[in-house]
Amino acid sequence: MKYIFLAFLVFWLAACSAIPERDITKFKQVTLSDMGLKAKDLVKIAPKPRYPRGALKAGLEGHCKVVFDIDTSGMTYNLNIVSCSHRVFEASSLMCVKDMVFEKPVFDGESVIVKNAEWKLSYSIEG
Repeated sequence: MKYIFLAFLVFWLAACSAIPERDITKFKQVTLSDMGLKAKDLVKIAPKPRYPRGALKAGLEGHCKVVFDIDTSGMTYNLNIVSCSHRVFEASSLMCVKDMVFEKPVFDGESVIVKNAEWKLSYSIEG
């Protein structure tokens, strides 16, 4: 048992050290409106959200709006649900936006951090 715990601990520490830190202090922070853009203008990869089984079984449809930041490499962080028609869609929406990839944001010729970008996800049962 202690070997399993030790192996888990080593794996966990290695995984933590592999996560790059975002040094956002050295970059200018802007909003998409400062850039004259919307999130859809910068998106490279936008996976479809997974429809939660409970919502599907209950026949629920709805939407969620997620607000997030985009780092200089185009990855999302600091995700928050702003509104959601049903709580059952929240986790799926956060996972979907977390997996999105955006163009590296550049404003006035320099790399920037984008603050408070918004993405709306819709959930509808196709018949």
